[in-house]
Amino acid sequence: NIDIPSFMAHLGHGDHRSTIEVIRRDNPLPLVCGLVCPAPCESACVRGSHDGAVFIRPMKAKAAEHCLAEGGYPKPELLPETGKRVGLVGSGPASLTAAYFLRTLGHDVEIHEEQELPGGMLRYGIPAYRNPPDLLEKEIDQIRALGVRILTRSPVASVEEFRQKYDAVFLGLGTQKARLLPVEGAHLPFVLGGIDFLRAARSGEAVRVGPRVVVIGGGNVSIDVALTALRQGARHVDLTSLEKRRDMPASPDEIELAVAEGVQIHPGWGPLRFEE
Repeated sequence: NIDIPSFMAHLGHGDHRSTIEVIRRDNPLPLVCGLVCPAPCESACVRGSHDGAVFIRPMKAKAAEHCLAEGGYPKPELLPETGKRVGLVGSGPASLTAAYFLRTLGHDVEIHEEQELPGGMLRYGIPAYRNPPDLLEKEIDQIRALGVRILTRSPVASVEEFRQKYDAVFLGLGTQKARLLPVEGAHLPFVLGGIDFLRAARSGEAVRVGPRVVVIGGGNVSIDVALTALRQGARHVDLTSLEKRRDMPASPDEIELAVAEGVQIHPGWGPLRFEE
């Protein structure tokens, strides 16, 4: 529900601050979304049936980058302080967004994050080549600048105890647990969950992959896993998907990127079992 015509008009006039101001009325993370979102706006663009959709997503990212380089995002108007305190658990996109809008309403906002750095899956799930950590940090700083406090290495052991400190609580825990296939051999040590693999790679762990890697799944996470495996030293990566190529849930441009980097796509295939 972002006002795309308005922000594109501002961008066309080179007014990056007004561009970001329009986007942040509905979305406080224009840079992140400009880098990683699946761009449903472009599939709905009326030019798609002619010479191709307008590149809305990368233009959003570029406007955000220029705005940050020019001194930061314009600050939204904050309503008078309400005296209410809100505690948020997790510092991923849900909590960052909630914190942004709660702060604009005048509430005192505090985020507690278990990890060393904030961002949740934006930092630990999305590969650095798609979402550079330095740019992510700059965008999170724009939310901190409103007076939102982010406490890292601050796990919450008890929701009941946590609730006693605040007038309201928001749980933005995310979906960071990998789901393994109910297939024989899925729990062998060389079978890794995609989310677990990406988190380990983003955390700087020495994730070992063999010279040949098979990725199972046809979504964007699988594409990220395949390209990350190449960057971790794999020499040959095969990606299998139950769906046919045209029905794979991954974004078409992501699939094309993987193919261009050498990933072998095998649509219409699924695993029966894993063997040593």
